[in-house]
Amino acid sequence: MEAKARPTGVLTVESVVAAFNKSGLPVSDQAQHLASPFGARYCVGAKVADETKAPQLDLSVCEYATEDAAIAGAQRSLEGFKMIPLRTVTRNKQTTLTLREYSKTPEHDALIAKATTTFQKLAAPTPAP
Repeated sequence: MEAKARPTGVLTVESVVAAFNKSGLPVSDQAQHLASPFGARYCVGAKVADETKAPQLDLSVCEYATEDAAIAGAQRSLEGFKMIPLRTVTRNKQTTLTLREYSKTPEHDALIAKATTTFQKLAAPTPAP
């Protein structure tokens, strides 16, 4: 149901996943999850694995109807899941990226930095005239 209500003109889950895969952050195990608890319109969770296919990060990408909704959703996520360690939430306009490290290591920190930078550099599609 949520998939039918996805906002248009936003940075999409698919574009984030494609950018991660292109930048050497292989995404696997994608599955839609509930968006409404975060005030989002659509969310997908997945994993980033290393070259041995061992999961290194959990991720969630959520699309929101407005930037204000994304700001509120990111705050709701941070507050509601503050008991989960090694978890960050980043926003790029109407889309949020949540990352969780499996353990605190320099390698995982580097993956978080790469994923965050890749996400922040993405732009939403330009609306058709």
